[in-house]
Amino acid sequence: MRIIDENGNTLTHYDLTTGYLLPATAIREDALLIDNQTRWAWSEEDYEPVQMYLPRRETPVLPGQEARIAALEEQLAAAKILLGVTE
Repeated sequence: MRIIDENGNTLTHYDLTTGYLLPATAIREDALLIDNQTRWAWSEEDYEPVQMYLPRRETPVLPGQEARIAALEEQLAAAKILLGVTE
């Protein structure tokens, strides 16, 4: 299955540790324009299922969330110790 970026470009390299894949539909790479010049329209056969790679984006911390984030980070650290997880 073809993997594309947000602009529809085919990707050959992507990193699932820094992003994720979502099912999508795209126009096949070998699809031709109806009149082969000016009309940007395709037939049903020109579409294919693909996976779209989306990089993870940093979520900004909103005012007042710092204490909640710190508490969650402490809980995560404690859980890692209990489970014996080392990074």
